[in-house]
Parts: sequence; C-alpha cells; structure tokens
Amino acid sequence: MPKNIPIGEIDKRRFERIITLYEELGILSETNSNLESFIYHDKNEINLSLKEIEWIKKNKTIYFAGNPNWLPYEGFEDGKYVGIVNEHLKLIEQYTSLQFLKLESSTWSESLNFAIDKNVDMLSETTSSLLKDKMSFTKSYLSSPVVMVMNKNASYQNSLEDIQDKKIAVMKDYGYISEIKKDYPNLNYHVVENLQEGLLSVESGQADVLLSALPQGSFWINKLGLQNLRIVGKTKYQASLAFAIRSDYPELLEILNKAISRIPKNKQQEILEHWSESKYIEKTDYKLLWILFTISSIIIALLVFRHRTLSKYNVELTYLSQTDNLTKTYNRMKINQVLDEQMKLFKRYGESFGVILIDIDYFKKVNDEFGHDLGDIVLIEFVKQLQDNIRDVDYLGRWGGEEFLLVCPKMNEVGLRKLSEKLRKKIEVAFFPKIHKMTASFGVSMSKDTHTIKDIIKNADIALYRAKHEGRNRVYFKV
Repeated sequence: MPKNIPIGEIDKRRFERIITLYEELGILSETNSNLESFIYHDKNEINLSLKEIEWIKKNKTIYFAGNPNWLPYEGFEDGKYVGIVNEHLKLIEQYTSLQFLKLESSTWSESLNFAIDKNVDMLSETTSSLLKDKMSFTKSYLSSPVVMVMNKNASYQNSLEDIQDKKIAVMKDYGYISEIKKDYPNLNYHVVENLQEGLLSVESGQADVLLSALPQGSFWINKLGLQNLRIVGKTKYQASLAFAIRSDYPELLEILNKAISRIPKNKQQEILEHWSESKYIEKTDYKLLWILFTISSIIIALLVFRHRTLSKYNVELTYLSQTDNLTKTYNRMKINQVLDEQMKLFKRYGESFGVILIDIDYFKKVNDEFGHDLGDIVLIEFVKQLQDNIRDVDYLGRWGGEEFLLVCPKMNEVGLRKLSEKLRKKIEVAFFPKIHKMTASFGVSMSKDTHTIKDIIKNADIALYRAKHEGRNRVYFKV
C-alpha cells in the first residue's frame, strides 16, 4: 500500500517518477522537465529582475550608517546596532539576501559626512532631509507625527502658531526641523545637539518646548524618568523614515523600494509597539510580580530610582566634560570640537563662520590688587555680559585664563565687526564689583577657502595682539 502523505506536502520522489514516465511516453519534452519549476519555494523573496539579481551578486555587502543616538528609531547599545530601523533592515536582508554592514559613528553629523563622502552606501534618513539634492531616497516605510513636549502643567497646544512666543528647542541637522524652520523662520529656536539635551533644557527652563518625533519623545521621557514633562500636542509635520542611497546606485534604490513594499503592515506595527512600549513599560509594569506586590514594588521603586539617578549622572558627566567649571561656558576641548564641525560645514556647504578672541584688559591687576576670589567674580560677570548679547547659535568658551573664544556660525565679516563692537561697548559700560569699570580687547577672524582652523585662530590671535598693542579696548579684524 502506498505511503500516505499529509495534505499540503509534496513527495519529491513521486514527482520524479511521474516526470520520467511522461518523458518515456513523449508527453513531456526535456526542456519542460525541470522538477524545481513545479514546486513553489516560500523564501520570503521579492520579485527581482535579472539585472537586480546580478547587481546583488556583485554588491552583496551594503555599507550603512545611521544616527547613533536616535532611539527608539536607531542607536548603538554596547556596540550593537538596535532599534526600529534595524528591525526593518533585518526584514530587507531576508527578502533580498543583501547584507548590511552597520558603521558606528559618534554623532549624526559624522554619519552625514560618511554618506556625503561615499564612505557608506546607505543612510537612515527622513524624507525631509537636506541631502535630497545629493542622494536618492527610497519611499517612506514609517511615519510618525512631530509633537510638542512641554512642562506637565502646560495646556494643550493645537499647532506651532500656539507657541510662537515660546523658546523652542530643536535638534541640530534633523531633516523635519529644516522643513519647520523654512515654514516658520521667525520662531525663537534653541538648537541642541540631541534629544536628551533638548528634554533636559525644557525640564530646566532653558527652553519652553521641544519638537520631537512621537516615538522618540515618548521613549526618552520615560527612559530618563522626566516626570515633569509630557506631550502637549502634535504639529502638522511628520518624521517619515526612509533610506538615503548613493546617487550612483539606482539598482539598490529599486531593490529597497520593492523590499519596503513587501513588509507587512502588521509586522511594522509589531516592531513599533515593541520599541515604543516594552523598552520602558517594564519600569512601571509590575503585573508579573502581582502576588508579591508590596515587597516587589519597593524593590522596583529602588531600582527605578537608581536607574534615573544614573541616567541623570551620565547627562551631568557629559555636561561637566565640556564645560568650564568657573564660568559655565564651554571648555577648550568642546570649542575645538565646534571649530572642527564648523570647518567641515564650511568646506562642504560654503557656510562661513567667524571667531572672536576676547581678552580682558589689565585683568592681572585685578587679581594682584583684590585677590583671586574677586577675580573669579569678575570673570563670571564678564561672561554674563557676553552671553546676554550673543545669538543662541553662537558658541562661547573659555580659551585660557582671562581669554574667551566666541565661534559664530553663518556670519560674514560685516556681522562679525558689528557683533564685536557691540560686545566691546557693552563691556565698557558694564558695572563690575569693586573695580566698577573694565574693558576688553577683541581679535576677529573668519573662515577662508585656503585656511585651516589653526590659520583662523592664528589670525584672531594676531588681531588681538594688535588691539592690545594699539591701546586696548578696541576691535581688530584679520582674514
């Protein structure tokens, strides 16, 4: 008696015998006797053209970079790339047999540079990116609204028109932020390096509101334990995730678009729910320990407190590592990082920037006659006068002793001269404890095609020397 076969399964040997018999009877030609063509293989594959299949064979490994600090969308934890974007990349690998090699960067700006310099083939981006004229973009595979985060006591906000009088924290180099700035150029923007800094600036009162994609804002409010913050409304803007592809890789663009179309909606929802909820709900969901609720709640509360404390300490350590202890301005190491970033922007996009080297006149006499304690008070008041009269986008740092360096992005020679003279006059009329009046000298320089950072600083130093040599309390400019 023949072997029974469950419904839905195929015995390959039986098909081989049938094909042999049909060939002997002349019913089936040899050209049509390929057994594999009769059997369907479900390998989660997509319908690729022969040209695309050949391209994949020649370009099996795709070099990829993303935002290292953009969870729950993407980020690195213990050197491992994780997040919503990574889950989508895993699915695309299944559908296409491509392999994505994820390069870890230290900042989003560094990832952008990787892509622009073609050190990577593919970048995680949003459809409103500034790179659209330099790279090709896939269709969007996930969209989330851009929301407003404020103090928990703030009322509901319907749109950006409702916060026109507020100081708005926005992340540097984020695509959807550029779109918002284009539509609302006159809002009071406060640029921050990352979302964590933005949330903390709202909590501390340095900013009134933060604009963020919904999943990211919710994730970090809970992860950092910021109980005083909440989402108070959403805008009309969307953070629509896509992939930016090298413009000379049109085949990869088509392959990815086909793979994105293949991803089931329920699978995307599963990914989104996992990263939007389970990553932090475990800190407040004690259902698994319901029987021992009283004891376990105390333990968990202590663990949560410890986690939040460590998180805040990590933020504080970052702050301390780049801040001058006395004046609370940036330290020299941070200013050097800023200069490096501005030089890269200048070389790539032609965005000029300037530096103003400021030295307090006769400051040594203050320390000699009144002591270092009063000298410290004078330095703090001097910095306050500077900070009250510069833009939010400017970077002020202590360069050494009584010298301060001001980095001014997107400013030309006329603007630098006006700002320097304004600061000089403000210092001249300001009141300082015990010594009452004091002045400062200013050396100004700016970016130029042939200049390095060292050249720009040297020119500012030469200009400062001339200002002091000519009698102090004046501004000199050297390019």
